[in-house]
Amino acid sequence: MQPITAEFLSGREKRKLKWHELQNRTFEHQDWNEDSKERLSGYDLLDKAFKKVDGQKLTVLCLSSLQDISEYLDKQDDEFIQDRLAKLVSQGGYEFHDGSIMPDMKAMNNKFHPEAAKSVADRLNKLAIPSDAWGREVALAAPLARTFLEDLPGPVGHHLRCVSSRQDFVFGWDARHKPFMPHLDEKWLFRGLGMDPDSETPKQMMEQRIPVRELMKLGTFPAYDACAAMGALGDDVLQCLGILGTTSGVPDSQSHPMETFIKGSLQATYELAEMIIPSDTIQYYTPNYNISWDIFQQQMLHLEKLEAFKRTKGITTEDIKKFTKNTFGDNKLRDDSGNLIKDLHGEDCPMIPTTMPYEQLYELEGVKLGLQEEK
Repeated sequence: MQPITAEFLSGREKRKLKWHELQNRTFEHQDWNEDSKERLSGYDLLDKAFKKVDGQKLTVLCLSSLQDISEYLDKQDDEFIQDRLAKLVSQGGYEFHDGSIMPDMKAMNNKFHPEAAKSVADRLNKLAIPSDAWGREVALAAPLARTFLEDLPGPVGHHLRCVSSRQDFVFGWDARHKPFMPHLDEKWLFRGLGMDPDSETPKQMMEQRIPVRELMKLGTFPAYDACAAMGALGDDVLQCLGILGTTSGVPDSQSHPMETFIKGSLQATYELAEMIIPSDTIQYYTPNYNISWDIFQQQMLHLEKLEAFKRTKGITTEDIKKFTKNTFGDNKLRDDSGNLIKDLHGEDCPMIPTTMPYEQLYELEGVKLGLQEEK
């Protein structure tokens, strides 16, 4: 069987990088990444892979929603699929009803495109094609220690160390100061680190406001994509690693085979990867912020009070977006009529920060902690 990973960027579409992503200038000068070259859509890439196999079958690994594979399978006849598809492995989840699989709509990848998830499951049931879905429970049962990233080889290891520290900082800072959603607060952050937020030690950490970059070193992290990728190796490999067995339930820990799989993959491709993307050429991407540091500090003075005020008064972020323009030039929050909005203490609310200067916050905390970046 030949493996193929189905996680695609459609056509030649590009998007603006987020702060915690890396801008590697080397990528822009590689032959395989020139703008003049055609970038296949997810559908076209699947079609190319399926039609290329001759006398073999594909194991297809899907790490995001099932839209591409759904659209492709919908346009193929049963015989074509049965002759070419050996197994579908996805990052999501299944439920069982009357001997058939149904997509678990609590899994984000299924929830993102429920019609596609149901269409794929129905076709797999009809053709009796094997399929595995690796859910969040498996990833949470096999967490990796954050020290695991320290000695990953090659440019991919370098990339993961750089980007993970920034992702961690974003998650930690937002959870403390401006949760993306109400439930993504500091307690959610500790649960994600594998700690009970109601136990004594996490409570003390929350009270002491331990720096984010120190806090994120203490916990574990779930390797969602790696779990599904391991699942695509085949049952015989999973049995050798001790992941598949005859007992029900999830083993206490599968971190060791997960680390072996990831490190082994990077080591096996090290020379080629280093030749294409020399580690010392990787550069950070730093955005241009649309506010000054002084203004942001002023906004931060009231940000937490404002979040509490919004919850108390029932004001939503969508409401505030209607009047985020600083029409009066005084950095004050106003209603539709131009009247100043007061916080819980009767003080004028500042404008909502539309851009978080994460890089500056990250660097300032690093200087305070005496940390140095990997070069």
